[in-house]
Amino acid sequence: MTPVDNRLAAALALLGGGLAAAGTNLTWVKISVDGRSGPGSLATGLDGRDGRTVLVVGLLAVLVGLALLIGRGDGRLKPALWVTGGITTVIAVVAIADVEAKAGLLEKRFGVPSDSVAASVGAGLWLVALGGASMLVAGLFARRDASAPP
Repeated sequence: MTPVDNRLAAALALLGGGLAAAGTNLTWVKISVDGRSGPGSLATGLDGRDGRTVLVVGLLAVLVGLALLIGRGDGRLKPALWVTGGITTVIAVVAIADVEAKAGLLEKRFGVPSDSVAASVGAGLWLVALGGASMLVAGLFARRDASAPP
């Protein structure tokens, strides 16, 4: 019986989980008013619940990647990559789409005219999105060992 070669899936899972986890520590949103950024104008993923979720899911993807790397090929690893990648990607896409709403929120909450507010997506959020996509692709490449129980 030939062992299953999941090195590509393992590498993609490790990369994706690592990128997502690292991205939670970096800037997700940067806000400036009239071109100026002051204290509190940057938010990382760990400043909110979504970032902590991405961190946990990213670390799970790393564990799945390690399991694939050492030769595990049971049927739960492939769906685990799809779930971790799906959660990470959805959080990233929603957070990216939500950045533009930040200007309206400042106007509503603090009376700052929304046309003087600029909100931009930070590098951390792009890393999270890339990590989620990598986890999904890893799920496509992961193969199950035929001799392993489903």
